[in-house]
Amino acid sequence: MSGSLSALNAYAGPGPELDLVAFGDTTTTAAPAPPATAAPPTTTAAPTTTVAPTTTTAPPPPPRMAAPPPPYIPPPFKAFRYEGFSVNRGSGKLLGSISESGNTYKVSEGDCVMGQYCITRLTEKDIEIEDLQLKRKQTFTRAQQ
Repeated sequence: MSGSLSALNAYAGPGPELDLVAFGDTTTTAAPAPPATAAPPTTTAAPTTTVAPTTTTAPPPPPRMAAPPPPYIPPPFKAFRYEGFSVNRGSGKLLGSISESGNTYKVSEGDCVMGQYCITRLTEKDIEIEDLQLKRKQTFTRAQQ
């Protein structure tokens, strides 16, 4: 488009140049020089305001959703080992021996160990321990020696 604009500016057109200030005289080829003593004409033009060209921009992309958090995986149950059992002669109550990390506990049904693990069932074959904080149970079979 700028190529066609420069071609238009270079076009002189047919015939002599016209002076648009001198209305009746069309034969002059150049505009008369202004008088040397005359003051330049003063015009009161309306104030011009420049308007910045508007640019179209794409709307901002939608906010990215964060990845959902990973599912909750509870910590593993303590590695208890059911060592053995004995029977109380007087009451006939079963007593069990469990160990965890080198500590040995003598327990019976209803006892709690480490303030968090309670013995819910005790038999000669296995022991069931409930984790009170995580609300889950696990059964441990008696270790064979």
